[in-house]
Amino acid sequence: MAKSLIFYDIPGLASPSKAWSSNPFKARLVLNMKGIPYETVWVEYPDIASLCKKINAEPTSFENDVPQYTLPILQDPNTGAVVSESFKIARYLDETYPSTIKAIPDGTEAFQEMFLAIFGEKMISPLIHTMILPTVRALTPRGAEYFRRTREKAFGRKLEEIAPEGAVWDEHWRGVLAGLSAIQSWIGAGKDGKERMFVMGDVPSFADVVLISHLVWLKIVGGVDSKAWKDLMEADGGRWKRLMERSEKWIWVDKPDVVTNPEGVIGTVYPAARVVFDWLGLDNNIGIYVRNPPENTGHCGVSAWHVMLQDIQPFVLEEFGLTPHQHGELHRYVTVPDPYGGVPVDHDGPA
Repeated sequence: MAKSLIFYDIPGLASPSKAWSSNPFKARLVLNMKGIPYETVWVEYPDIASLCKKINAEPTSFENDVPQYTLPILQDPNTGAVVSESFKIARYLDETYPSTIKAIPDGTEAFQEMFLAIFGEKMISPLIHTMILPTVRALTPRGAEYFRRTREKAFGRKLEEIAPEGAVWDEHWRGVLAGLSAIQSWIGAGKDGKERMFVMGDVPSFADVVLISHLVWLKIVGGVDSKAWKDLMEADGGRWKRLMERSEKWIWVDKPDVVTNPEGVIGTVYPAARVVFDWLGLDNNIGIYVRNPPENTGHCGVSAWHVMLQDIQPFVLEEFGLTPHQHGELHRYVTVPDPYGGVPVDHDGPA
């Protein structure tokens, strides 16, 4: 049985899940989209370099010939691989787990890297200037001390002086919105005139991961009540609001359950869950993570859901105003052998 991958991330205080940083979120989103099981190990800023040396993770850059270490890092106990940097992690996952959705579709690697570079040129400077103070406030005490000390050294001034509230902050924020509007103009609409939700069409790729991860960062550290977030949800005709709504099913930590997603929109890749979602008529509105399912059913076993539905049904009725089906009707569904690539079907034979 394959072991869960180990994902190293930086903890924060702004969300119950601890996740907040856009760079780790790129790789986390890829893992979630692919449905590959993993567990998060939280590493404070001051401890990143020592961890990387301990597990033989490669530096992500050099400054004056001195190696610089950053997160995310992915460790795969099934292959022994240790991979640094989100794009390399996405490439590794595509190559090592080819039956899952591809973050970098064949023939698009150069395009994905170009999008990442252009996004950096247009967006990173205004984002850093507008979000640097909310970011330090969202960190743990150890993380905040390290972040403030190293960033103030790099900028040569106090964080409060980088983008003070008022005209300076407003100018940088206009730069963020202008950059997103430019990206929206590139994505535009398809040949049929309908909005293309993702950069390459109907299926997300790493370019979308870059966008979504930064929107998640803005949402978590800035807060949903902030002027910035409200502006963003209205920008470009609500385009970014719609992208976030489509992406909520991938924004979680370690496993898709109600604990890690306070927004109430839960994503899952387990076929048994897909059966139940369709059967209840809920689409992607709710998900329940089945802990310790009955013996021999596996985490994908429909029989586990059969047992759970007596608890799920009252919740569905109360929250959604639907009339739940009887859980005995699930007998006609069968377990899909491949829990990460199969699609359950409604018949009495093998799926």
